[in-house]
Amino acid sequence: MVADFLGWFFWDPSRFIFVIPYLNIPVAWYGLFFASGYALGYYLFIHTYRRVAFLDPLVRENQLDFKDWKGALSANPEMRSIFGEIICDINEKEMLIDWLNSQVIVGGGFDKGLLAPGIEMSGFRQRVERFFVGKVSPELFMQIRRRLALEDLLKGRVISTRSRISQMADRVLIYLIAGTVIGARVAHILFYEPLDFVTSDPLVVFRIWEGGLASHGGVVCVLIAVAFVYRRILKRQLSHVSGLMLTDTIAVFTLIEGFFIRLGNFFNQEIVGVPTNLAWGIIFGSPRNAVGVVPRHPTQLYEGIFYLILGVALFLYWRKNLTRITPGRLAGFAIAGAFLFRFFVERLKPELSVLLEDQGYALLMGQYLSIPLVLIGLAIAFYPEIAARLPMRRQKV
Repeated sequence: MVADFLGWFFWDPSRFIFVIPYLNIPVAWYGLFFASGYALGYYLFIHTYRRVAFLDPLVRENQLDFKDWKGALSANPEMRSIFGEIICDINEKEMLIDWLNSQVIVGGGFDKGLLAPGIEMSGFRQRVERFFVGKVSPELFMQIRRRLALEDLLKGRVISTRSRISQMADRVLIYLIAGTVIGARVAHILFYEPLDFVTSDPLVVFRIWEGGLASHGGVVCVLIAVAFVYRRILKRQLSHVSGLMLTDTIAVFTLIEGFFIRLGNFFNQEIVGVPTNLAWGIIFGSPRNAVGVVPRHPTQLYEGIFYLILGVALFLYWRKNLTRITPGRLAGFAIAGAFLFRFFVERLKPELSVLLEDQGYALLMGQYLSIPLVLIGLAIAFYPEIAARLPMRRQKV
């Protein structure tokens, strides 16, 4: 499939991996990479969201939600050995809950039970404690530590913070996926396809595995989805996690997904670049948006590799500076950086939009669409500074 041809790589893979037996449904490389990107992105999103949520007092100080409060007494000999007469004297559910909840913040005699023998520390608790050590104040760290220790002690008897946060994240992710797919598909149809693209075959709108997603529209609709989810869902459950902080948590997720989508474009032989004589040019055997089997810029790889590098860099920066990052900064730099690079790499592509094809415009459609995204990214990154100056300007007026 890949061969050395006159000093360049020749690339002409089949678009499909296999056909599902009996159903006769082909599985495309693009669909595989699309799903793989979301799977990895989901893991990264859950990873970041759980830790960001722990900074909110409504999460770490929320009352323990018992599944079986009587079983918490009868099935936990460790509790009796650690707390002694305190547990033995508790006969009412309300008293038990009030006392245990007080240990989340106050601590009391519970600190000696944090490292008591016989209590198994869960892997989740170990990872969270390692992550926050040195990044937050000692008081905040002890609140998080006590909460996780209590949940380890009452494992299976209470709804864990991990499960609670995962449920919230799942709801958020549903809206994000819908926003990405709908926005990217609509933008592609509006800005890149002819008017009869949908009228001749309406079902083509739903065949996203065949390609045809414009990231510009996807990003805009993701931002709309974030605002909707924050106002309708998260604002009631999280008091200190803002919409900008939520946007930061999905920045890495979207960049990683962008990397996998560009790999899918590479296998589909779409969004290929203009002809080149450079040594790393690739001869696409069946290019979908260009004429001529000649060495071309692998612009899909240019973009994909940049998205991956930017995503990894921002993720590492986030892990090291979680509590010091200005809300919105991470997401703003991700959007502005990605589309600023996109603006320049578009010059290495032929015009992909039939609306501007052979019209003699100074810029390509992808460049026109990238400009407002760069400005939106910068506005998000510096929104706190911009918002702080607005009242001063109003007063002068």
